[in-house]
Amino acid sequence: GYLAQAAWRVFPWAFKALAALLLAAGALQIAGLAPAALSWFDLRLEEPRFQAVKELFESKAFVWKSAVLAAAAAGGFFWAAKKMPALYSKRRWLEAVAWCAACAALVFAAASLLSGDLNRLKSSRGFGEKLAAVAQGRPVAIYGTWRSGIIYYYDGPIKIIAAADPSGKTPDPEKPLEDTLRAGEEVFVVMSDSSRRLLESDFPKFKLLLHEAGSGYAGAHRLFWILSNRPPQGPTTR
Repeated sequence: GYLAQAAWRVFPWAFKALAALLLAAGALQIAGLAPAALSWFDLRLEEPRFQAVKELFESKAFVWKSAVLAAAAAGGFFWAAKKMPALYSKRRWLEAVAWCAACAALVFAAASLLSGDLNRLKSSRGFGEKLAAVAQGRPVAIYGTWRSGIIYYYDGPIKIIAAADPSGKTPDPEKPLEDTLRAGEEVFVVMSDSSRRLLESDFPKFKLLLHEAGSGYAGAHRLFWILSNRPPQGPTTR
C-alpha cells in the first residue's frame, strides 16, 4: 500500500498516460480503427504468430471487458493504497488486512475473467490438432526441446528423442533420430525451429532426411515444424 501510494505521488504522469492510452484504444475500437492503428505501429499482425492477437483486438467485447476489468482492478488497488497508510497509522490492523485482501481478490478476479481469452495466445491446442490431422495415426516423435501441451492436445502416442550432443561425449549421438527416420514406415518428427537449425548445423545429413510436412506455433511465438522421413506428395500444411 505504501509503495503504491508513493508511486502515485511520484509518477502521476505515468498513470495519466496509461489512462490516456486506454481512452484512445477505446475510441479507436469504437471507430473501428484499432486494427489499422496496430498495423501502423508495425506489429506484423499478418504473421501467423500474431493472428490470435489480431483476433482478440478485433473483438469489441474483449477490448471493453479488458478495459473495464483493468480499470476496476487499478481503482481497487489505489483506493486500498490510500486507505491502508491511514489505517496503519491508527493501528487498525484488521481493517488494513481486510483492505489488502479485498484488493488482492479484485485483481485475482479480473485476471481470472481474462484468462480464458488470453489462453489462446499461449495454448498449444492448435498445433496439437494440426499434428493429429497431418499424422493421421502414423508414428510421431518429438525431438529436442518441446512443450507438454503438444503431447496433451495431440492425444496419441509420441516417442521422445533427446537432442543430439555434438560434443563427442556420446558416440553417434544422432543415431536415435537417424534410426527413427530410416525406419520402413513413414514417421513424423516434431521439432522446434531452434532445435532444427542446430541439428542441421551440427549434422548436415539431416537436411536430406527431413522433409517439411507442416508447421505452426505452440504458444505465442514458438515455431515448431512437423517433419517427415518421406518427401511430401502434395502441398504442406502450414
